[in-house]
Amino acid sequence: MHATEEYVWQALRAGACGYLLKDSGLSELELAINAVMKGEMYLTPTVNKKVVMDYMERLDTDQHPHRTTYPPSKGNFTAHCRGKYR
Repeated sequence: MHATEEYVWQALRAGACGYLLKDSGLSELELAINAVMKGEMYLTPTVNKKVVMDYMERLDTDQHPHRTTYPPSKGNFTAHCRGKYR
């Protein structure tokens, strides 16, 4: 897959549970498959960093429609990623 942000966001909006780049190795593919089979989301590290940084930037600039007032936690972030707070 492509590392450009628009491709990543299109895939996530469409309901993708994972995102790997074309140059990902077999071991990363195995990690991704195992994560998705457990109901988790897997993003290749470089993509994950971009997604989290964009998320944090939106929170900082009040552009995020789901700005939270509760303490951040992994569960809350996961729920946001899965669209449970839309």
